[in-house]
Amino acid sequence: MSKKMKNKFWAKSNPWETIMEHTEALLRECQRFMKIYPDFVKKISRIWKLLVLTCIYHDWGKANGKFQERILTGKNKWGNCHMPY
Repeated sequence: MSKKMKNKFWAKSNPWETIMEHTEALLRECQRFMKIYPDFVKKISRIWKLLVLTCIYHDWGKANGKFQERILTGKNKWGNCHMPY
């Protein structure tokens, strides 16, 4: 495994995607959704602010060393259970 691979925080391994890349993609989808439903966004602007914050923070736990070890070694198949920390 390359040093470059180890120096990143990964969100997914199939295909490889960093937490930053994953978050940026999620925010693009959020923006797309907001463009589709602008009236809804105006009515409930506080919820949309919370949605954006949720998109930003939802995978921060994946920066945990145990999660990163599992994803880098290919031992990231744990089914539907949550990662024990």
